[in-house]
Amino acid sequence: MPDFSFLPQKADVINWMSSFSARKNMLGSPHAFFAEASLKALSAH
Repeated sequence: MPDFSFLPQKADVINWMSSFSARKNMLGSPHAFFAEASLKALSAH
C-alpha cells in the first residue's frame, strides 16, 4: 500500500482525486482504476 504521509493536506488530495475521478469518466482513461483505488485508500485512513 502506498504511503501518502508526505502529502500536506489529505482533504485537498481527496478533493483533487474526486475531481480527477470525475474527469477520467469522460476520458475513459486506463488510469481510472488507479485513481479510484487511490481515493479509496486515502478515504480509508
